[in-house]
Amino acid sequence: MSKHVREYAGEEIAVSFDSGRCIHAKECVHGLPGVFDPRDGGAGEPVPERNRVMVAADGPLYVSGDLELRRAGQESGRAETRLALCRCGASKNKPYCDNSHL
Repeated sequence: MSKHVREYAGEEIAVSFDSGRCIHAKECVHGLPGVFDPRDGGAGEPVPERNRVMVAADGPLYVSGDLELRRAGQESGRAETRLALCRCGASKNKPYCDNSHL
């Protein structure tokens, strides 16, 4: 596990947090507040039926759905449900937004 990833384990569920990817935009909590309640045994995050891209004013591209992000030259990537992607070019953690646009 990367030094940027922390895991919080409960009795029946483990949640990982990757500080190298999260920009603390509160989209996770606003989008699925039940997932971020401090409780075990809840349902996992559902994959949206349709992929969606939201352009944030002066911010990243918020992408949600059944996603796989691949870097150039890779045959496969990591399965994702949500991403905040840089669109200003200033991120030091491309393709993810790191709030450098601020």
